[in-house]
Amino acid sequence: MKLDQRKVYTRREIAAKCQMSHTTFYKFLERYKEQGENGLHDKERVPGIRPNQTPPDIEEAILAILAFVQEHPAYGPKRISAELRKSENGGIKIGETAVYGVLRRNGLNTRRERLKWIDSLQPPQEKTAWELDKGASQHRQG
Repeated sequence: MKLDQRKVYTRREIAAKCQMSHTTFYKFLERYKEQGENGLHDKERVPGIRPNQTPPDIEEAILAILAFVQEHPAYGPKRISAELRKSENGGIKIGETAVYGVLRRNGLNTRRERLKWIDSLQPPQEKTAWELDKGASQHRQG
């Protein structure tokens, strides 16, 4: 891309001409100042690293509290967080947002999903009553 060198552009105008947000432009500008042209190349991501993900030991503690949640499926992330803070449950200090993230990753972020999960843990029961619909049968007389 070429810009008219006789004209003075604002940084936002340059970002718009490059079809990127101004925040991305500033990120690249800082990388250029620090590393030169090498800073403008895409960085490779380290696979498997999620800096904001809840640590596995905390996630296991939250999943352990799900045994408690089986008895109280109406409890949401806020209440689960409060229960985890109690000393009889390990005294784990974890925010409700982190609890919600764990529940979401395990498909249990809504009350309906938690109820469905509890039902799936119970063995299927045998049917004791049978129903017959005699109105669906049409016999011809004659």
